[in-house]
Amino acid sequence: EASCVLEGRIVSAAPKRAGYLFQDSTGQIVIELQDKLFQGRVVTPENIIRIYGEVETKHSRASEVDVERFEIL
Repeated sequence: EASCVLEGRIVSAAPKRAGYLFQDSTGQIVIELQDKLFQGRVVTPENIIRIYGEVETKHSRASEVDVERFEIL
């Protein structure tokens, strides 16, 4: 696991998994973003957000980011 900071957009719910599909200028990745982190904020695909988290690499599937907190920019 490695810490990361990413800026981009949540484009949709992640297919076949809990989480969301996040996109930035380099591509897309699944993020795990717990409901409690929203704290009443509404995020749409039009919002640019900055996420702080850890990259989880698993041998059997693609990497994901476990979000610890985020900001709407």
